[in-house]
Amino acid sequence: MNYHRLLLAVAIVLLQGCAGLMAPKDTSWPQQLNQLQAMSSWELSGKLALRDGDTADSGKIRWQQHQDATRMTVSGPFGVAATNIVSDGQTVMVTRDDTRYTYNAQDMDTKRGWVLPINALAYWVKGMPAPQLRVQEMHTEGGELKQLQQGDWHLSYTSYQQFGNHNLPTKMEIQKDNVWGRLVIKTWRPTLGDE
Repeated sequence: MNYHRLLLAVAIVLLQGCAGLMAPKDTSWPQQLNQLQAMSSWELSGKLALRDGDTADSGKIRWQQHQDATRMTVSGPFGVAATNIVSDGQTVMVTRDDTRYTYNAQDMDTKRGWVLPINALAYWVKGMPAPQLRVQEMHTEGGELKQLQQGDWHLSYTSYQQFGNHNLPTKMEIQKDNVWGRLVIKTWRPTLGDE
């Protein structure tokens, strides 16, 4: 009988030890997500590298977002070969090398001048899931989004920094099929009362 009690005691100790090995729930993530959702207007600048199959491009990026409205410029050295992107959340206009493409912002698989989903990217760049897409996989740690898979896009966040009252990504990578991108953000500026 004492043998059974000893086995029971050992089993309880082992189960308690295993419970301590489980990953703790990230209790700071809901607070961070609420703060990011409230940040509807912002500006950022940094560098973007983008590869689509055999085509690669990189340059400086300047992005202004006000709710659903996007204004983005990606330019090479000395402002050469600039790509301008303007969207109202419904329609996206991409201008590059005096050629203008216009398409529906919901078109995730466009190959007409811009390969990233602009509406979802406006959320992803802040370090949060895009509400219009189903989350396939997500990993947070310490209130920061580390890995995300949405709409078959895989995102990883490797660095965050405090800008005003917001903890925001400064390095992220995105990939889907043969499209790959890296964004290194130098400055973030929440605007219009979002700070």
